Amino acid sequence: MLLGIFIYVFSLLGMQLFAGKLKFDENHDPLKITSSEFGATILSPRANFDSLTWAVITVFQIFIGEEWNSVFYDCYRATNPATAVFFFVALISFGNIIMMNLFLAMLLGNFEKASLRTQCKVEEEKCAKI
Repeated sequence: MLLGIFIYVFSLLGMQLFAGKLKFDENHDPLKITSSEFGATILSPRANFDSLTWAVITVFQIFIGEEWNSVFYDCYRATNPATAVFFFVALISFGNIIMMNLFLAMLLGNFEKASLRTQCKVEEEKCAKI
């Protein structure tokens, strides 16, 4: 649940910062225009923040580390570099911290359950010997 909220919040933040700005021409240079002028072809990368669906997919892609650097580079080139750096540092660092803590909590919980089961079995064997 916490992970879903985290992804949703960063998707909305990404849409606020980068929606409609990740547009490139056929030479992969960022465009400062919103419409096709002079017959230029406008290319948008697959990982973008133009809709909530693609924003969630892009944040999840960044979160798991799959080609996050190309998404970062596109955002860095198309918008203010400081904004892109802040967004990606926050997403990757907080995301890894939250994900690592959730993973470790589940792992330690399973170890504790296994330890309690083993302890109960040992206690039962001691009681049976008496």
